[in-house]
Amino acid sequence: MSEWSFRRTGVPDAEVCTASTKAWLPDVQDCDDISDKCILKLKPDVETQLEKLSIWFAWNAASGIRFVKILFIDGTFDTFEQLYAHCDQPLTLRLTSQKRVKEVQIRTNNPFVSIDAVQFVSFPLNPLCSHCLPYHYRIYRTPSFPEGFKSTTNYHIIDSTIKEGVTYTYSVAVESGGIEGLHSPSTAYFYNMNVCGDGRRSIDEECDDGNLNDGDGCSQNCIVEEKFHCTEESKLSPSFCYIYEGDGECEPFERDGHSKDCNNISTSSSPSQYYPAFVYAYSTILQKNCSLQLSSTTPLTTGCNIRSSTWDKCSQLAEAGEISLHASFSSEIFPTSILIGFETVLPTESKPVLSIIGISLQYVNKTTISLEEQGILSCAQNPLEVAIPYTLVGGLSNVKAVHLHVSNPSQIVITAIILRSFKMFNLLTLQTCAAENKYFDPVAGFCVTKDCPSLNINSCIPLNIPKSRHECHSTTCTYICEAGFMFQNSQKTAIVQCVNGHWIGNVNLVCQPIQCASPKIEHADVDCPNGTNYHDRCTFRCRNNAMMIGQMNYIICEENGLWTVPEAFCQIVCTHEGLLTLNISYDSINCKIKRIHDTQASYPESTVCRANCRQHHRASHMQSLHTKIRLVCSDDGAWIGPTCIPITCPSPKIIYIGSYNCTNGFEIGSSCQIQCPGMAQRRYSVCKKDGTWSDRFQCPSPRTICLSPPSMRNVQFTCPRRLTPGTMCAVQCRKKGYDAVLEDTQTLPSGEKLLVLRTVHNVSCTISSTFYPPLESLSCVRSCNKKFMGDGWCDFQNNRGYCGWDGGDCCASTVRGGRVRLMFPSLCTSILCQCIDPFAAENMATNSGIGSSSNILRERKSIIKRTIRQRHSITDPILYPVMDASPDTFTSLADATFLSRNDINLDRIRDLGQHQQRDNKPKSISSKNIRDWEAIKQSVKNALTLYQQQFNDKV
Repeated sequence: MSEWSFRRTGVPDAEVCTASTKAWLPDVQDCDDISDKCILKLKPDVETQLEKLSIWFAWNAASGIRFVKILFIDGTFDTFEQLYAHCDQPLTLRLTSQKRVKEVQIRTNNPFVSIDAVQFVSFPLNPLCSHCLPYHYRIYRTPSFPEGFKSTTNYHIIDSTIKEGVTYTYSVAVESGGIEGLHSPSTAYFYNMNVCGDGRRSIDEECDDGNLNDGDGCSQNCIVEEKFHCTEESKLSPSFCYIYEGDGECEPFERDGHSKDCNNISTSSSPSQYYPAFVYAYSTILQKNCSLQLSSTTPLTTGCNIRSSTWDKCSQLAEAGEISLHASFSSEIFPTSILIGFETVLPTESKPVLSIIGISLQYVNKTTISLEEQGILSCAQNPLEVAIPYTLVGGLSNVKAVHLHVSNPSQIVITAIILRSFKMFNLLTLQTCAAENKYFDPVAGFCVTKDCPSLNINSCIPLNIPKSRHECHSTTCTYICEAGFMFQNSQKTAIVQCVNGHWIGNVNLVCQPIQCASPKIEHADVDCPNGTNYHDRCTFRCRNNAMMIGQMNYIICEENGLWTVPEAFCQIVCTHEGLLTLNISYDSINCKIKRIHDTQASYPESTVCRANCRQHHRASHMQSLHTKIRLVCSDDGAWIGPTCIPITCPSPKIIYIGSYNCTNGFEIGSSCQIQCPGMAQRRYSVCKKDGTWSDRFQCPSPRTICLSPPSMRNVQFTCPRRLTPGTMCAVQCRKKGYDAVLEDTQTLPSGEKLLVLRTVHNVSCTISSTFYPPLESLSCVRSCNKKFMGDGWCDFQNNRGYCGWDGGDCCASTVRGGRVRLMFPSLCTSILCQCIDPFAAENMATNSGIGSSSNILRERKSIIKRTIRQRHSITDPILYPVMDASPDTFTSLADATFLSRNDINLDRIRDLGQHQQRDNKPKSISSKNIRDWEAIKQSVKNALTLYQQQFNDKV
């Protein structure tokens, strides 16, 4: 079989409503109103007048079109704006201008709108298109044709040279301009071979409606589709499929199942329908009549059904004007209504014309009544049901014929004339039963004697339904399930009736155990050791962040399928120990709500506590030495609010880096020794309790300078001519699309380590004649595509800590909507297309053993917040490189794995709100031009391979 290849012309072939690589996309990152980079320009082969223009959109069609502009050869143009298209059908524009079209421009709203195909259709008999010739198809056969191959311009041929017992293989090739294309995949055939779609159902086919379309009841594989039933008038006729469930008629094939049409037997059962035995049309204008064939086996269709032809054999009568229809019925019927089915003829006028139908009934007693005339203006009225008032009938009698008068047969075609009769409202039979002193059976529709001898003779065998009991009255039995059981339709009782020795109704009854849904108790884990059936008991236990209030920690499944109301519940609490971990003073804690049951250990949800920080600590949310904080117990058992952090002194200026050494960083009591260049005496400064230094970090203006940075392979520097202390050099990566970064590690309070990549824009000259950050510690990483971060689609280029793990798009616990979507899953099989965010619930649950996803996310945010508060900015003086950064490495992926078994890696502290709800943004697939898809496929695979290799090297 030949493979699909890219092409700029041809029929639509992209997958419907899918981000297909077979459709055109603009090769840009965004669209603007200045350039035409989001405009698809097309020119017809022949510049001529067009009747219509059809456009197939494969993806993001609904709001993806800015305008469609039609340019004519005289320089004028027409513009279509505010267009709304669908991805499963073409957008067709009718063109009214008689000017010749030179070009068509389609402007998309964003680079994620893909266009599959565009079709130009000219007016019929256009002389400019007379030189255009249709494609010629060459059909090859094995064994071959006597002439070698058959040539045709049609889509089918008739092969009359086949023989029995021989299998033939066919293939097709297209010939244009004397050049023959590739052969199609071959197909085999032998004499009398059954083919799905030929309109004749064989033994191995469930149906065959003569086409290969899905959704019409008979699938393209000739299998009856769900909720459809298919019938054939004869062995040579195609299958007719219709939806049977819910039509109110209990058909024979439904009685053995669980169809709702047969479940209930009552006096309000569906009406009986009677079809005419003979119908003919008569024209008073032409004084002629014509026989009509109205189908009586196919179900009546509803709604709009448009046909191109009129009354078939009787079209001549219909074209002349008004006609009359006469329908005779073989059996005598007492109808309650008449049903008229019709179809609309393809209109030629711009406005529909009202059609009037006159109806009259002819009875057996030779009386005739006329019903109210019916007006038809819309095909939505199909079918038309007209009630027959029995008060119009002088004496009760059966109907034998129906007469219709159609005023405008050029607009509508009568397809069915049906008489309906409700058994429960058969007045004639009721009158007969009363005269004979008998009962009227509304189910059977006939009179029965009061002692019911015939029913006793033709009695039914009782149904064997375990776990049930039954009560019978006359011919009706009611079956009732025992306690704890119910029927399949969730009913406790079912009614069946015995008629002529057979049960009518659903006879496949089974009493099933009552089952309650899986119980869910807030903030608790439920255990059901025996299942969830009737009388089963389930116990529950509060989670770690909740406390049980009450004693009865179990629920029981009741007869109604619901659980009993639990007499205990789980209250979310925050622990007293959790407060002390925030570095606050124990004696200063003041909470508004009392502790639960005076346990001295827990506080309920929404408790507000105020406290002071411990000695030598300050509130993390304040820059000053503010020590008072306010904490709230959240809905997941965690304290929300600021923490208390050690008081520190401000960092010395960058120019002093390398000239001092401190005993305990910048915390209170730390002593720093300062060595100014050119001075033998050393100075000392101590961090005081108020967060200030005992002595200023200051040296006399040094006469030293920094040497120009050496040339590096991947990083380039832009510096002033004289590099005195305090001057800066701009830093950037030589390769476009990469950022210069500095690697650093930080330790969390939990002992886990973070690898942090900080973007560096410049380096500073210090008084020690060195640069900060150190030049050898700089490396380059690929820049993030910020437009695609947090847009709901997982982009492997952004699935790094440096890019916030694509804004959370690659993990189900962090992506908006909870479902990870990949643009091209078949091309993205690397680890970069998986959930590798170490802070995501999927990975946190594995590494830390935490079971609650809400607790995981809460802890995750808490860790990030604490890290941000404790870390220094990029200008921090004490930073020690912990990993060798090779200048040849352009992409850092070390953040994608753990530095050690229990370490967490994050190469950039993310925006705290990245996992909150975001506004929806349109995004479908990468914006690439169809001409470059082959190269893109290969580049994507190469990039994934490169990232994987660098990933492994870093680990």
